[in-house]
Amino acid sequence: MPPERQKAADDHIAAMAAEAGVEMSRPDFRTNSHLALVADAFARDHGQVNPFHENILHAYWTEHRNIGLQEVVLDVAAASGLDAQELRAAMEDGRYEAELAEVYDECNRYGINGVPTFLVGRYMVVGAQPYDVLERALTLAREDETPTEAPDGAVR
Repeated sequence: MPPERQKAADDHIAAMAAEAGVEMSRPDFRTNSHLALVADAFARDHGQVNPFHENILHAYWTEHRNIGLQEVVLDVAAASGLDAQELRAAMEDGRYEAELAEVYDECNRYGINGVPTFLVGRYMVVGAQPYDVLERALTLAREDETPTEAPDGAVR
């Protein structure tokens, strides 16, 4: 992404966060979130997905920690009430790799390449969008599902 477009996106995210009363900004590094996704599946299976989500997002967007590093993810997992050593074993034995490969494949089939992405009927909303954009997608999706009467009286 060109630097000026990246800055505009970052400013947009910061403004939306401030409006919602959330402190966040994009770190000045890129990371691969795969290990965080492994930990997310682990947290789901151990009933701790909500605290893990909150803590991993805070680590990245507020503390600017690199969630692509195993030690960072393990630290966040431990702070979320998860057994970090068991998670490390899950990362090493690859128990969530097939599941994540299926998710990646499904995203590719839909053309999803950004987060967050919302599929609303036949509409795709990508990125941090204002609430009214999601609301409009819902309205359009509902309209798509509403039967309409053709000039010949047939309901379609």
